[in-house]
This record gives sequence, structure tokens and C-alpha cells, in this order.
Amino acid sequence: MLGAALFVVVISPASSTQREKSAFMDPVLALVKVEPPGATEESAALAAEEDGPAAEPVEPASPAPQADAPRPTGETPVVPAARPSVRASDAPAPRYRSVRMCVTAYCACSACCGRNAKGITASGRSVRANGAKFVAADTRLLPFNTRVCIPGYNSGAPVPVLDTGRAIKGNRLDVFFPSHSLARKWGSRWLTCRVYEK
Repeated sequence: MLGAALFVVVISPASSTQREKSAFMDPVLALVKVEPPGATEESAALAAEEDGPAAEPVEPASPAPQADAPRPTGETPVVPAARPSVRASDAPAPRYRSVRMCVTAYCACSACCGRNAKGITASGRSVRANGAKFVAADTRLLPFNTRVCIPGYNSGAPVPVLDTGRAIKGNRLDVFFPSHSLARKWGSRWLTCRVYEK
């Protein structure tokens, strides 16, 4: 049978010394096990089966995800500033009414404001208030601090009502200039003005 062990008896004659000691000395017997070809590999396989199945290779465990490093004590997280949800174009436009008015001009000199002119308006404000850009009006129609837009004056930007006078009645405005020459240059004009609501 293939793979079976083969035992061979080897008879070794006694040595000369042993023959001298005893003429009846038995020859030396030796039992030798001879493995057939391929038996060594089969024996190793059988030994492996007796020891049990080979252990499966163990895959290295993947490293655990690292948590974010803790923030130092007292450190405030940076939060992006929130953008305003209302755009400038969405803001309601100021309401106004258009009024046809006679617009004249004056300055702080005695010829325009009398001998007692001290550079103080009827509202108690200095003539330098608002960059010396304001008007006098009939406060029964346009109270103090009412904003008025007059074409050709202050680049068309609104100015407040800070003064009044005995000659300023009804739909009449008097724009202020820092010099008498500029006031005379303005003259008298009928203009459609914008009166803004407070």
C-alpha cells in the first residue's frame, strides 16, 4: 500500500571481540523503519490534522476614530456673523407730499434778520446747525424739524425747518445761505418741493 511504513530486519554479525567472549553470542538484530517516497509529506499533513485546523490570519484592527481635540478652557468658539435678512432695497421708502412753494433766500446779516441778529434761529439752534443748511417756514404748516427737499438747494438733499419769520406765511420757504451775495443770487423761485412726513 502506498504510504505504508516498511520495516526491515537487519542482522549485524557479532564483532570479533564478542565472538571471543562467547561462541554462542546471538547476532545483533536491528529493526529499521523505512519510509516510502512521499511519506514524509503525508506524515506532516496527518500531524497537522491531529493538531487541529490552522488558525486563520487575524486582520489588524482599524484604528478608532479620534475625537476632536478639546478646546482650551475659556476659549470662545468663533461663530460667523449672521447676515441681515432685510436688504436696503426692501426697506420702505420715506413718505412725502409734493407742494408748490415760493422759495426765497436770506442770510444772518442785519439786512436780512434785523439789527438784533445774533446768529440764532427761532428754534434756538445756531445758523451753523446742519452745516448751515436749513430753511425758514410757516410753522403752522411745517413745524420745526420737518424735513423739506428743495430742488437746487443742498444738492437736492432734505434739510430741516429751523427758523421762521413774520414775512414767512403760507406756502413760502426761505433758504439759508452763509453770505448775503449768495442769498441775492438765489433770488425768488416757484418750485415743487417735497415735504417728508415725520
